[in-house]
Amino acid sequence: MNSFNNNKKSIPDFLLAGQHILILFLILVFAAIIRRIFFCGLVFSDDSYYSWLSYQFNTSPNSLNYLGYPILLLRKLALLFTLFSYHLIGFNEKAGMLFPFLFSLLSIILIYKITQDLYDDKRISLTAAFFSAFFPVDVIFASINFSDLECVFFINIGIFFFIRAGKEKKNHYLIYAGLFLALSFLIKEYAYYYCIILFCVFIYTQVKREKYNYRFIIPVIIVICFLFIEGLLYYGSGNSIFYRLNVYQDNYRYCYYDFFPYTLTISEIGSHKYIVGLFEHIFNNIKYIFIRRYYILLPVLSIIQSYFLFKKKEQLFLLVWFLGLLILLPLMTVSLSSYAPIELRRTWYIYPLIFPCCILSANLISKLRPVYFKVALGLYLICSVLMSVEFQKFFNVHNNNLFKQFIKSHIGKTIYADHLTAYGIRLIQEYKRNEQVKLLTNTDSLNVKPGEFVVYSKQAVEELKKQNYHFPDFGKLASGNYNMVDNFGQFEVYEKIK
Repeated sequence: MNSFNNNKKSIPDFLLAGQHILILFLILVFAAIIRRIFFCGLVFSDDSYYSWLSYQFNTSPNSLNYLGYPILLLRKLALLFTLFSYHLIGFNEKAGMLFPFLFSLLSIILIYKITQDLYDDKRISLTAAFFSAFFPVDVIFASINFSDLECVFFINIGIFFFIRAGKEKKNHYLIYAGLFLALSFLIKEYAYYYCIILFCVFIYTQVKREKYNYRFIIPVIIVICFLFIEGLLYYGSGNSIFYRLNVYQDNYRYCYYDFFPYTLTISEIGSHKYIVGLFEHIFNNIKYIFIRRYYILLPVLSIIQSYFLFKKKEQLFLLVWFLGLLILLPLMTVSLSSYAPIELRRTWYIYPLIFPCCILSANLISKLRPVYFKVALGLYLICSVLMSVEFQKFFNVHNNNLFKQFIKSHIGKTIYADHLTAYGIRLIQEYKRNEQVKLLTNTDSLNVKPGEFVVYSKQAVEELKKQNYHFPDFGKLASGNYNMVDNFGQFEVYEKIK
């Protein structure tokens, strides 16, 4: 009889749990729909490099014909994701978006689980999942083959296991955390932020002589061992054991113009101007985090909630996670030989902060009265749609799609372009006519025959020139020997007529 009564009492809890699962499922469904609506595809940026490198690894891994950022060669797991997608659905632009789209949706479930472990509150967990599902940066980058989303997904799995280790006092979870942090280095280099944070926490707990203080260092040790083994493998293949560090530095020299102090608009940098410029750079980084319409005030809400938690001394790990990144992102150097903080003007650099921002904001918003709570979620959804529209304009998706259709309708043409544009064109043609898409990079003249196309992107060429590539005189395209066939945003298409 008692057993029957206990089962009866448990039914409402079971139904309530089912309701929460249904809400989470609906969030996932609508998240998938909005990502499909705002599908971007190839945007002729770093995604062109990732796609071409993956194709090269598929065809000839020992003789790469690649021009582009050196650091992408280290991101082998990101390339393998694209390569695996090629084998699943063929050599096309949708293949590059398969894993970003999948990981974006899985991140919604992951943030729900992490928030549930931190708060044990379904309302906060579902709100965090909602914020993550419709965060404009994630909506857009779920359909672009960049590595940021994939990298931070792996890191957040590591965070999930780290939190579980503290909750259940099981050290094998710390090993899992370290392994996922280590694997994320093969996608992008964000994990060093987290290693620094965990190491600082370890030192703090050592000074305080807290119980179980050793556990914070276990994931860091695993990452160090992983990178050491990677160095040995590079050494065995004929490179330096410090190959990764050398590539970091090579990449900094390669795209120096993106980093401080080269972002300063002064011709000669004296010590005074350097200091003033540095403070201005860091101030701008902080401004990019907090005063950015694309982030819909989540970082600001997170700071407010952090203040309340700090006063109550609650959720200390979440505070360390958020505030640690908030300090390191604007200040951490990207160069090993000089102090060069990253420039956070690029919106995808916000990725490490998305999870803690969504969780903290969810905690704050969930305290509102039901009517205000619903209004806040409604406004967030509206802003998400508006900002996703703006993001598509930023990436020039409409003109890119018209350009792709033009390329597909002229599949038999020989086309000349800079290497970045050419890699994208080869992908649009599904790598079936690579020999007919010729590179103008590092050539001295336009050796184009009548009837052949030249695709000129001033935006791409100007940046590639900063990377020490040289090009023929594109001024000749305005002569009577060429006719402009069409233009699509940044792309101008010319045909040689005589």
